[in-house]
Amino acid sequence: MTKQPRVSIGIPVYNGENYLAEALDSLLRQSFGDFELLISDNASTDRTQEICRAYAARDARIRYVRQDRNIGAGPNHNRVLELSQAPYFKWAAHDDLYAPAYLAECVAALDRDPAVVLAHADGPLIDAQGKPLTFDIFRQCYFDRNGKRYAREPVDIAQSDLPSERFDDVLHRIVWCTAMYGLIRRDATNRVTLMRSYYGSDKVFLAEMALLGKFYHAKKPLFMKRCHSAMSAQMTAEERLAFMDTAAPKAFPYLELFKGYTRAALRTGTLDIFERMQCVASVARKTFRARYWRNGQEA
Repeated sequence: MTKQPRVSIGIPVYNGENYLAEALDSLLRQSFGDFELLISDNASTDRTQEICRAYAARDARIRYVRQDRNIGAGPNHNRVLELSQAPYFKWAAHDDLYAPAYLAECVAALDRDPAVVLAHADGPLIDAQGKPLTFDIFRQCYFDRNGKRYAREPVDIAQSDLPSERFDDVLHRIVWCTAMYGLIRRDATNRVTLMRSYYGSDKVFLAEMALLGKFYHAKKPLFMKRCHSAMSAQMTAEERLAFMDTAAPKAFPYLELFKGYTRAALRTGTLDIFERMQCVASVARKTFRARYWRNGQEA
């Protein structure tokens, strides 16, 4: 009988030939090796299938499945979670990189403190070639070679003892949602809404997770988010709709987003009435300040 691994890593991918091998190499080099690596190929039309089969043939921890059609990024994220069996789970993007100590750091954080539901790590933004972007310490942001500015993700998100403060952090302070790719307690995912068919549903997921427990964020350069022209943050609103779910309704995606926030504020976790009202107030502030209704920016 095969021993159950402690960690499941899920990679949902579509046409990832440019960066997939690098991402797989960085995960397979982890000092913590007790994991399974699940890849769900969303009917890619490039060399993704060839790359995945080659890696699966030489490492028994890798399990590769291929969708018959492109089901969209949202359902494909859910698919790798459904396939997982370990008590700790993490999504991994096909274009990001990890230092060898990443998993060990995150596993230790979850083992150490049962109040923590998600563990992640700091690290630089990198460009398409894997080189770190220039960081401006005074403005606390990154710049690429063309002078484009990228905000730095805060590293002290959702660490309060109060669920309402953790919820507010996710709604108002998170930039990239990189915590989505942290290590998560698998049983907590049964108590929250998974990825839905609208852009920004990852932040709703994180908001609900924050109501269940704290986030741990190692202040060590162990995670490298890649910024490139094909990333979802660079897409138009229309492209994002197709990216998230090819069968999703096309109208009012940001209405769905704020419905998700409201549902989380009212239903997730075991909060007293005061904490619930604080969460509702946080959603109200988010709605009032929103720019997304005008220009399609991410929530």
